[in-house]
Amino acid sequence: MKKVFCMVLSTILLILVIPMIVSAESDASIDPFENVTTPYIMLMEAETGTVVYERRGYEKAFPASTTKLMTAVLTVENIPDLDKVITVGVRAVSGFGPKSSMMGLENGEEIAIRDVLYGLMMRSGNDAAKCLAIETVNEIYGNSVGEADAVDKFIEMMNEKASELGMNDTHFATVDGRHDEAHYTTAYDFALLMQYVLKNERVCEIISTKVHDVAPTNKHSNGYHMENSNKLICMKENDKTDFRYPYCIGGKTGETNQAGFCLASASKKDDITLILIQFGDNNQTISTTYRYNVAKEIYEWGFSNYGELSFDELGVRTEFTIQTSGYSPFDDQLGKLDVAADTEGQKIRGALSALQRLKAAPESIRIELHTENAVAPINAGDIVGSVDYYINDVNTITVSLIAKRSIAAADPTGSELVSIIPVSNTPPPGSGETGKLRHARSAGGNEYSVWVYYGNSLYNMTDSAWYYIYFADGKFNISSAPEVQGGLTLYKQFFDSEGQPYYSRVDGIGEGGIFIIVSNGYALSSEKLDGTLKAVKLSEYSESITADVPNEVLWTFQNEGNGYKISQSSKFLTRDPGSGMVFWIVVCAVFFFMAVLVILIANHNRPSRRRRYRRSGTKARRRAYRSGSRGYGRY
Repeated sequence: MKKVFCMVLSTILLILVIPMIVSAESDASIDPFENVTTPYIMLMEAETGTVVYERRGYEKAFPASTTKLMTAVLTVENIPDLDKVITVGVRAVSGFGPKSSMMGLENGEEIAIRDVLYGLMMRSGNDAAKCLAIETVNEIYGNSVGEADAVDKFIEMMNEKASELGMNDTHFATVDGRHDEAHYTTAYDFALLMQYVLKNERVCEIISTKVHDVAPTNKHSNGYHMENSNKLICMKENDKTDFRYPYCIGGKTGETNQAGFCLASASKKDDITLILIQFGDNNQTISTTYRYNVAKEIYEWGFSNYGELSFDELGVRTEFTIQTSGYSPFDDQLGKLDVAADTEGQKIRGALSALQRLKAAPESIRIELHTENAVAPINAGDIVGSVDYYINDVNTITVSLIAKRSIAAADPTGSELVSIIPVSNTPPPGSGETGKLRHARSAGGNEYSVWVYYGNSLYNMTDSAWYYIYFADGKFNISSAPEVQGGLTLYKQFFDSEGQPYYSRVDGIGEGGIFIIVSNGYALSSEKLDGTLKAVKLSEYSESITADVPNEVLWTFQNEGNGYKISQSSKFLTRDPGSGMVFWIVVCAVFFFMAVLVILIANHNRPSRRRRYRRSGTKARRRAYRSGSRGYGRY
């Protein structure tokens, strides 16, 4: 009975839920303004830049006189005194056709810049735009830019500002919006401009003004009476229909045959401000008031369908693993760090239909991590970067990345290791003689105790030969043979931020320090072996050595200006004279004995000595004769 009841209940739920799901999906895909003919539309939430609705919002369009929003911004930002009275020049009022929208300025007219700004926005005066461009350039550059070049210079400023605001698909060619094929934008780009305009109080004050009167000038005895051309703001005396929208806080109209009817506006209801850009209504077939009815319809839809979701509700990913740098080699995770996006209080805003789609597929949100500055030491809770969440590749929410553990630093000093020993060329090849190394209390002469590190070689600086240290058969020797060059690696001693010593591979010695001299995984030690120095196998051999190493492999390099003295425990690494010295000792001994022999022979063969010998011999014979005679006589 229970099984039957559960099956019936499940069937009822499926019947009820499936239509709701289908309805939600279909509602999300339906264009709420399918009957609106305006070709380019962008509805954006002003605070966050969230795109609530768009139609061809990223396609090229012509902005017409909405261009004057950029002209007003640059003027206000660069002329601090808007009450300054200027004299209108002839260039400002020249070059316009009979159908141009004009404020009515005249050559030589004296008028305040503020009043020209009202004429720019409320009457859409092309002459006002040109006048303000010239005055702004003069304010910035003075006489360095002539009046004839001022408008072109101002257009450069417009394009620089557009680039600064991220209006990447915009190019300005005029200061007033008159048609030019090189003067274009997109509805999205213009929404970015309107978003920027809303941050400027002085421009906002002007575009929200319904009526503005200008005192008489030297050219206009009655002054000016101006009414806002934006019918969402102002209903003129001769208007038969009221198009005003109570939430509209400003905007700018525009029209050319190529651009059609245009309107850039903003409205605020409760705590939500929406920006609406409408471009391209055909001004030959559609009424000039059509854009205002469409604007009100879109605004009403936007305010009623605008919503928000928290990250938790959306189910978007908020935890990541990143790679840090500068970490201690003792870090058991080799610098890998788990981080969490700080999404507390963050909301994703937009049209409810779009939020429904996101909630159904949160993986559609593109995520981009920025962790370039995640450098140890890092403490748990530190901000180590940021993450961008791209909603439909347009709306971006950026939050901080928080470290979930601590990481010690490798080298807190961050010293750069570079060799300061000048080596102009590779040492010359030697005779191929080999020798041995010693660890002696006396450093000996420079030819035996000063070493240079160059090209991964340690060698003596001598005039007759260059002896390189090399590893072979469990010990280190020296040789002047060129083929033994290279093969050595230096590991310098550092301490991490917790005081742990470690040794990192370096390319230079710099001012010196404590090093391990390594070749093929063996370190040069101070212990003797077969008359030279023993090699010690390293238990850890890579870019960094973190294992304990015996003291006998730690060598201190001391800068001597032309090389380094290498020592340990007050003893110096030096070169044994080797077979070459023995050879010269033997040679010197042979020469010594030969010299002695030559001297002896020379002394023996001297003539004076022979004469003395002969005389002494004669006397001896005489004595013998005499003696013999006497002896003979006795016998």
